Amino acid sequence: MDEKAYEAVKAYLDALLAGKPPAWEQLPDISLYMDQVVSYLERQLGGLFAAEDERSITPSMINNYVKAKIVPRAESKKYNQEHIALLLSIFTLKRALSVQDLGALLDGKPEAGSYREFYELFRKALIECAASTAEEIFAGLGIEKSESALSGEAAEKMNSANIDESKLRELALKLAVEASLRSLAAERLLAIAQSRELSGSQKPSNSRALSTAQEPSSRREAKKA
Repeated sequence: MDEKAYEAVKAYLDALLAGKPPAWEQLPDISLYMDQVVSYLERQLGGLFAAEDERSITPSMINNYVKAKIVPRAESKKYNQEHIALLLSIFTLKRALSVQDLGALLDGKPEAGSYREFYELFRKALIECAASTAEEIFAGLGIEKSESALSGEAAEKMNSANIDESKLRELALKLAVEASLRSLAAERLLAIAQSRELSGSQKPSNSRALSTAQEPSSRREAKKA
């Protein structure tokens, strides 16, 4: 692996293990204007995404999530701590979930003032998954990880490791397949959650009508006979 590729892998693994985004208590406790929000999101998430992905954090994207009623409207053109927490979550998840699925994930979310629980669950999951992904990359590239991430001995072993382009592509394929299956699993679980909510809110007659409408035509004809 050449020096440039080595530095790129090292920087990415450092970002994965950095423990971002910040804890709730570390989020800005003063309201921010749109340009400040975009700048803050880029600083917090930039290390996890490729350069071209960072540019997708734009005012128009944020406004689209507001229009989709996934993010509450700004208050006097300012975004508070809850807005920031929600946007950090959404911009991390948008590669795996559609706007519709993001809405389903946040469906039934509490009223303003209590997004903290969701954000803390999101952050816990992100840190755990980032650590496991980093471990998988270490293992896939044959790198020994030290307690201090990539500093010292681990960095030296990585620099001398026999990491070539084919190994990077093979690991990328494995991670892509895993990501695809996990994304599909997330979509399926959200669909099941929504269907249970719908069935729980429907009257028995409506539920019966729905199940009849979904039956194959041959079965319905047999019943008529």
